Amino acid sequence: MAFEMRLKDFLSRYPDFSQGQKVRSSDDENLGSVQELQDDLFVIEKGFFFPKDFAVRYEDVKEIRDGTVYLNLRKEDLQEWTNPSYAGWSNIEEINRGKLRAEPRDEYRDRYSIPVSEEELEARKTVHETGKVKLKKIVHTEYKHFTVPVTKEEIRIERSPGSAEAGTGERAGAFKEEEISIPLTEERVEVSKRPVVKEEIHVSKEQRTEQQPVSGMTRKEEVHVEDEREKKKRAG
Repeated sequence: MAFEMRLKDFLSRYPDFSQGQKVRSSDDENLGSVQELQDDLFVIEKGFFFPKDFAVRYEDVKEIRDGTVYLNLRKEDLQEWTNPSYAGWSNIEEINRGKLRAEPRDEYRDRYSIPVSEEELEARKTVHETGKVKLKKIVHTEYKHFTVPVTKEEIRIERSPGSAEAGTGERAGAFKEEEISIPLTEERVEVSKRPVVKEEIHVSKEQRTEQQPVSGMTRKEEVHVEDEREKKKRAG
């Protein structure tokens, strides 16, 4: 199988890829750190998982997340390479370049696996509106009555007898018509209205946390081994 992805293409996809980054398998096994970048592969240093420096193709990278390189290979896929006597170490470059196919050791041939699953309960919280609180001002009209003191001018007339000592001579202006105008005043009340803030209403929300029990039915798989040969023996 021809290898297509090169370092330049890989860096265009993952520009932060560099030496020293941690490498993990798809099932989160720590494989080591990036030691060397080559044009068509990169090298993982020995010591964490591999007994020797291990070369990986760029197309075997699943993603780079939080500065860590994740391969699309599981720990089980790489288990053979943990043995320093594995024959593949002598052809590692050809295998990684796709020129050769890595053959498993005899104990890994004709090996079958059955996935066993179990359901787990997962609680997910969603926010729902339970109601609304509305604040509304209502205007009431009421009749108010109060008294205000006012001042009012009035005429008071006082008469007094003339003085006999004034003499018998004719007084100046006597027997002439005369008119005197005296202004009278009074206070009047004018009523006006102005708004006055009597109080303020402050509204806030507070959260209260309570424990709510969650339950549900889950399924769990088990594996039962049944040997057909034993059935035949019992039947015979």
